Amino acid sequence: MQPLAELTAPEGDRVGQGRRANLAETSYTVVPITLDAILAEDHAINAHLSTEEIGTYIACGNIGGVLNADGALVIGLSEDSNSGFTGIAFLAPGDDGASTAVSVFIAQTQGGGRNRAQDAGADAAATPVGEESS
Repeated sequence: MQPLAELTAPEGDRVGQGRRANLAETSYTVVPITLDAILAEDHAINAHLSTEEIGTYIACGNIGGVLNADGALVIGLSEDSNSGFTGIAFLAPGDDGASTAVSVFIAQTQGGGRNRAQDAGADAAATPVGEESS
């Protein structure tokens, strides 16, 4: 199990169609495991409601699929616990040949276009690359 950096919402002034656009939360983590090693076993990425509510999953996705020409993998993160959140994760081999760069993007896509970052007490934490999937 490899914890990922917490998902964070963007801060600052909204631009463009910011009033109507769904904001996405993001995280970026380099984990000390090769992508090949991750793919050799069953693993998943899970996004949790918060550090305090680590047992409440809001989105998850099994790690697997088709590698692109650069050897990277994009997976979908499906809604969990009727959260209204979905997302994607991008896993790319690290430049050092011994790690994997993991980017996670998640947004509330259901429930009237609300932004979870505006909901009281809601700060997501993405966890983990190495959790066994069932």
